[in-house]
Amino acid sequence: MNNRDPLEVYKELRDTALNAVSLGMQKPPAEHSDVYGMVIDIPQGGGYATLVAMADSSTSMYISNGGGIIGAGQHAEVAKASQSLLVRAQHCMSDFIAESTHNLPQAGTVRFHLLTEKQNLCLNISEDQFWGKTTLTGKQFPMIMAIQQLISTIQSAEKRATK
Repeated sequence: MNNRDPLEVYKELRDTALNAVSLGMQKPPAEHSDVYGMVIDIPQGGGYATLVAMADSSTSMYISNGGGIIGAGQHAEVAKASQSLLVRAQHCMSDFIAESTHNLPQAGTVRFHLLTEKQNLCLNISEDQFWGKTTLTGKQFPMIMAIQQLISTIQSAEKRATK
């Protein structure tokens, strides 16, 4: 039985994902040649859900109060959705700014961390924009839709796997 604090496990997994490039992540394919991966922090129930999509199709979701899904990218449909997200993120790179810390976002904000060879970049949007309660236009919209599609695809794949 594992008696580790769920928050500490969450922090370790998230930190490993955010440092994947410096830890030797393989180069991304030509379709998203600058984007090694993406880490998305979404406020949830007083904590966070962190979605991770990597160039090698590794895909996971970590929950700060315990639980989550590790290795979802082993399902072909999840791997495909992850790659689609990273292609969309490549198109939005100019909207991201250089990130010097890996802090979690403030309440009411969703934070996107874009992992590149030279530096990590970040972009913040409101939860209302992320969940479609207020309008989000421009090139970020397809990226947000790709994130939501990835979440749905993970949930569907996990449901089928546990039946």
